[in-house]
Amino acid sequence: MPSVLTPAGIAAEYAEHGQNAYLVNFGSSEEILAGLLALLASQERRDRLTAQGRRLARETFGLQRMVRRLE
Repeated sequence: MPSVLTPAGIAAEYAEHGQNAYLVNFGSSEEILAGLLALLASQERRDRLTAQGRRLARETFGLQRMVRRLE
């Protein structure tokens, strides 16, 4: 799911602005609005961010990765 996030917690570690999310400064309603409008304006952008987010989740938290970490 395409997201507009602040770089806090786990988002700071895994989210990459423009690659799998839009990162905005905490408390900046203008940046949040701009990110949301950018996502609403482009299905292609939403699809790209969604695909990159899925790839990252699979590579980082996928079953094979978790099994390797436990071995």
